[in-house]
Amino acid sequence: MDKHHLDQVVRTNIAEIAILHGAILMDPNYFPPTIRAEVFASLPPALAEAIRQYESDEEKSIALLSAITTTAAGLNGIKIPYRKKRYSCNLYQVIVGPPASNKGISIHSRAILNKVQTRLKKEYVVEMAKYKQTLKEKNQKDNQESIDSLEVKESEEINIESESSSNNNKYNDLEVSLTEPNLKHIILPSDISSASLVDLIEKNDGFGLIFDSEAQTILNTFKQDWGANLASMLLKTFENEPLELARKSMKSMISIPEPRFSVLLTGNPEHLSGLVKSITNGLYSRFCIYQTQKIGWMDMKQNENDKNYLDGYESMSVIVNQINERLATGLGLEFGLSEDQIFAYNQYFGAIHEMLSNQIDSNFSSVVKRMGVVCYRISAVLGAIRNHSQTGSRLECSNEDFATAISICSTLLQHSVYTFLTTSEPNSAIEEFYKRLELTFTRTEALPIAVELGIKSRRMDSYLKELSKQKKIRKVSHGQYEKCTPAILQNVQFDMDDEDNLEDEVKMSLGAQELGEKVVAIESEFPQTEFHEAEIAQIAKLHDPFLNEPKELAYNDEKSEHHNLDWVDDVFGCTAYTEEEIHQVLIRNGFRDNDIRVEQINLALSKNKLECNSGYYFHSSPCF
Repeated sequence: MDKHHLDQVVRTNIAEIAILHGAILMDPNYFPPTIRAEVFASLPPALAEAIRQYESDEEKSIALLSAITTTAAGLNGIKIPYRKKRYSCNLYQVIVGPPASNKGISIHSRAILNKVQTRLKKEYVVEMAKYKQTLKEKNQKDNQESIDSLEVKESEEINIESESSSNNNKYNDLEVSLTEPNLKHIILPSDISSASLVDLIEKNDGFGLIFDSEAQTILNTFKQDWGANLASMLLKTFENEPLELARKSMKSMISIPEPRFSVLLTGNPEHLSGLVKSITNGLYSRFCIYQTQKIGWMDMKQNENDKNYLDGYESMSVIVNQINERLATGLGLEFGLSEDQIFAYNQYFGAIHEMLSNQIDSNFSSVVKRMGVVCYRISAVLGAIRNHSQTGSRLECSNEDFATAISICSTLLQHSVYTFLTTSEPNSAIEEFYKRLELTFTRTEALPIAVELGIKSRRMDSYLKELSKQKKIRKVSHGQYEKCTPAILQNVQFDMDDEDNLEDEVKMSLGAQELGEKVVAIESEFPQTEFHEAEIAQIAKLHDPFLNEPKELAYNDEKSEHHNLDWVDDVFGCTAYTEEEIHQVLIRNGFRDNDIRVEQINLALSKNKLECNSGYYFHSSPCF
């Protein structure tokens, strides 16, 4: 494929995304497409052999995405320079569909890792035999030395450095052998505690595949105390950022400098909403989402492919084992795109980023950017499969494989957009607040709605600002808003960088001015740390310029910010916070006194509202 044809593929995929928003909104029967037929025709031979046994494009799409994700789990030594980072090629894929929609064929892809697992087990058996023999020799030597020297009271432990130079090689081998080998399991369970997963990943040298045909299993893990940190681990592993774990019961800290395991899940639509229920949730942009439709009755008559369906994966299993074994020796492969491919990559993702961020949601930027990383990773996987017999440290992919990666990512983006626009976000305060607003409204009219939903007025102002950024509402004039219809979106220019679009909503009340800078705004709660009880009591009524009526403020110690922990709601469940960042959250919620902030943190920990692990703070509730 030459540059001209590569550019044509890019333009075709951009055009497909360009009409996406309108298609979803205008056609009630719209459903995102399967992977295009030309992709299946241009796959590397071994991968094409595994996929061609499936009949429908839906089956082929599920099988292809599963096979690429599984293969990525076995290619644990490929490096992908990307801006100022170096990624591995691990992938996260979730396949969602109604019951009996054929998504279960994804389990076939496990066969790709069969030969890798068999080899790892054989290596373990050999290493364990050597370990036991060496341990036996060491014990015999220790016993002989005890007989020869009864005065030796300390435990006999081989010290290689103290032995003569003539025995150095022997004792070096002995030291290595005396480290008990670990059996590596490349397929990892999803029903596992965070600590156990870190332990398994460490024994695996960082790689593996978390596979489960029932996504509910991993959701149940998130809900357990011992699995709550799994979300944070998934966030970090996608970026290949270090994982560290320390417990009182552990003798030392476990540290994995570069985790690179992949994740492949299948489940029902309700499982998806539990896994990635918000676009601002970090996992939404990290997981590739593919949805299937309900299918009718299928002919149960078996053909030869049905009887020997795993045979099609034999060549892939051999190739992945071959690459994995070569990379295990320390021979790294560095993947890179050609100049033409980089140009096409920037052209495609630059256009898509602008398009989806404006048409769908400003927060969709993260989905597009991480799909760019996924595109690099898929290109590396396809290049490694096609060029599996090559030697050297440089890995490239053909224009054909790169165009295939672009087309796959284009399909995945369409499924991600469809999921975002059609999957409701339960228990979302801002979404429920938005739904209850009239087409045109004032801040005064919005306030009773916020109160009914238990939203404080200061939080309501932040919601109005966020909805403006998302282009769901726009500010017409002082205190006046309207919801954005498609016509408004076409004719109104938004200034996304306008940080002052609500500046006139945050004004000092008369009472606040009397106390100087101690009270931030009329709608903010009085920080108990700034006033004595007598001072608060003096302000029985304050005039609210927005409500045009007196507001009753009664000092109640039990409801003061000494005792409530509302600020914890601003700590996102999937995010790790340093102590300084937690203090910043408290400051934004009106806690200016350092001692009181420390008390609040300790109170949140004692009430199990926060958790602290290795110096980082997390919301105690799972983020799913």
